[in-house]
Amino acid sequence: MAATIEDPLSIPQPFEEISHTADLIVGVEANSKEVAIARLVLALGQLLSGRKQLSPTERSRVRVEAGDLAVMAVDVLRELLYAFSTKGVIPCKCGVALFDEEAGGDLMVDTAPYDETSHQEGVDIKAVTFHRARFEECGDGRWEAEVTMDI
Repeated sequence: MAATIEDPLSIPQPFEEISHTADLIVGVEANSKEVAIARLVLALGQLLSGRKQLSPTERSRVRVEAGDLAVMAVDVLRELLYAFSTKGVIPCKCGVALFDEEAGGDLMVDTAPYDETSHQEGVDIKAVTFHRARFEECGDGRWEAEVTMDI
C-alpha cells in the first residue's frame, strides 16, 4: 500500500531514534518505499516539534531529481529542513505521488507553523547528511531507510 496524495500519512508514525555523538540517526521500516519516505518526512516533523500534535495549515509540493533512493531521501529532508529554517514550518502530513530511482520524487507535504513555546522540546537539527544514508528493499516487500542528522 503506497501513501498516495489521496491517502497521506499523518503524525505520529513509527521511527527509531539512535543517538550518535553529535548526530541523530533516524530509521524507518515500511511495506513500500512510498510509506518509508513518508515516515522519514514525518519523523523529521516529530523531532522538530518535540513530538507535539500538529495541525496543518499549509500544503506544498516537494520534488526531487531521480537517482539513488538514499540520496533522494536526503534531498527531500533537506528541502523540508530548509523550509523549517526559512519559513518556520514543520511537516505533519505527507502523501507520496512518486518516489522512484528513474522517475524522481513528488511528494505533497502539509505543514504546521513552528511555535517557540509549544515546540521548545524539539531537536535542533542543523543538517541532514549523506553519512550512513540508506534506503533499501529487504525482502518480503519490506523497505528500510536510515538518515543521519547533525544536531
